[in-house]
Amino acid sequence: MIKQKKPKRPMISVEDALTKVGGFGKQQWTALFALLIARQCANVFVYTFPFFIFPQKYFCKDQDGSLFKCSMEYVCGLHKEGQFVDYVIDKSWVWYNWNWY
Repeated sequence: MIKQKKPKRPMISVEDALTKVGGFGKQQWTALFALLIARQCANVFVYTFPFFIFPQKYFCKDQDGSLFKCSMEYVCGLHKEGQFVDYVIDKSWVWYNWNWY
């Protein structure tokens, strides 16, 4: 049995292929524009997500080691004054964000 050689296909560039099919037409531009807009629409939800998060609850430690409820403003205020306080996040709070802090 004689093997027949397959004819080689001529290599064409992307520009030549687009020219042969009619170029980058209105449908392609419309589809490209629609996909770009659809991709950008999700950014509103992704980048504004932190605004939907409740401020966390904190416990600060006294000099004797007992815990009391405090706010982040209290902790940051002490840090600005050069005083440091040990604090922990209230993990029992229903809106505790374990994946953020």
